[in-house]
Amino acid sequence: MLQSKLFDFNKYLEQFDIIVSISCQLVDKKEFAAECLKIAIKDNQPNNVIIKTVKDMIADNEAVIVAMLGQKLTDKIKSYVL
Repeated sequence: MLQSKLFDFNKYLEQFDIIVSISCQLVDKKEFAAECLKIAIKDNQPNNVIIKTVKDMIADNEAVIVAMLGQKLTDKIKSYVL
């Protein structure tokens, strides 16, 4: 039981780290996609929903997301297992 809760907490921390990284990258961005993500984060949407949305955005047009978030963070999100 404890191990299951620990796993859930570790997953939460991983997701939180990704959300904080996304927030930091979006500070000066004005693109529509960036504004939508900022609103989702500000409105406290679930971390896994935001990450899934970004993964979908990467699948649709990776170059735009790389320009917005950087290659390292895009790769981290792309390889993250929800």
